[in-house]
Amino acid sequence: MKFKKSTLLSFTQNGLFWVISFIVLLRLFTRTDAIRTIDVIYTGLFHLPLLIGVIWNQLALRYFLEKGLRTAYVFAFFMGILFIMQFYPLTFDLLAPLLFPDYYFITVYEWYEIGGIGLIYISMSLLLHLAKGWFKSRSQLHSWRD
Repeated sequence: MKFKKSTLLSFTQNGLFWVISFIVLLRLFTRTDAIRTIDVIYTGLFHLPLLIGVIWNQLALRYFLEKGLRTAYVFAFFMGILFIMQFYPLTFDLLAPLLFPDYYFITVYEWYEIGGIGLIYISMSLLLHLAKGWFKSRSQLHSWRD
């Protein structure tokens, strides 16, 4: 299976973002000096709604914003945040006990805190998309002048 260079670069950039996010939040969520298995599991579960929300946003960017459907994109943007806010408690109340029955997890954050975190992640996704587009257009402009 062959990937285009831009697809491979996008996977690498997204992977790097999520690895850095995981490491930062793992250090934030770890309550002791040593990182324990439960800390890794909690951090992974915490990222699940964020990951799905960001993927939703990336699809909305491609299918709405890039086609000039700004109102539809704004609606999808806020739907992504609402999804994260709704999926977070489900992750810890329903999914975690199914996947990890030996551990006890609780939803630590309130809906507005999760909404704020979701807003940050989805906004970062939007800003990175806009920055890539800006650099691409600048590159095309400079190659056109030459």
